[in-house]
Amino acid sequence: MPIQYAFDTDRALSHFRASGVITDDEVLDVLRIAYDHPAYRDGTKSVWDIRGIEKLAVTPTGIRAMANLGDDKGPDEFMAAVITENKLVHGMARMYELLRGESAQQTGIFKTIEEAMVWMDLPGESPPEIE
Repeated sequence: MPIQYAFDTDRALSHFRASGVITDDEVLDVLRIAYDHPAYRDGTKSVWDIRGIEKLAVTPTGIRAMANLGDDKGPDEFMAAVITENKLVHGMARMYELLRGESAQQTGIFKTIEEAMVWMDLPGESPPEIE
């Protein structure tokens, strides 16, 4: 499975891990699942660890669809931390961030989960374990 995930409803915290080849449809499917999950509410914090991506088959059109889906179905306020060292993936994450623009979502791009957890005001904590 290219994108795995886990939710911690008590902490309103989610963890997504992507590997292999990732497509627009796969990301959109996981976003739909997330937005329908009870853990995804105002104040939710998400860690997107995408360091394992071997090939990014996500398009600018797909990034726009992801941003629009977030506007339509996502919580009003939440934080998304993207973990990557890949410049192309970083650029696509930045495009998503810019498209969300005026929303109350905050997006940060980091090289480590530890940096992301500090940014989300959760220093020393870990995201939910993915089984």
